[in-house]
Amino acid sequence: MRFVIDASVAAKWFLPDEPYSAKATRHQRLTVGETRAAIRVIEDLQTVMVPAATLLEGTLQIAQSYDRTFYDSLYIAVAIQQQTHLVTADEKLANATAAYLPVKWIGSLSD
Repeated sequence: MRFVIDASVAAKWFLPDEPYSAKATRHQRLTVGETRAAIRVIEDLQTVMVPAATLLEGTLQIAQSYDRTFYDSLYIAVAIQQQTHLVTADEKLANATAAYLPVKWIGSLSD
């Protein structure tokens, strides 16, 4: 199964007790060495790299239409391009977009 994950999900793999883990390194929950090890784990996954430049117009349209950040909208644009779902730990993002866009919150994946 293919899907797009955002940084909040990847962070939860290494800090499962963190409610929203995107800023964990800055808050020193992970050392630089631990962060590098986490990056190596992610690099070892079978990933598809998508050039962001090919998604800028669609990303802007999503951001404007759904009042989302450009950053979050880029993840959604990748999911749309790859014909799959974005999986996020950001419940607010999922609640704001899941009815209209391919976004799944990790708390609702059993649905």
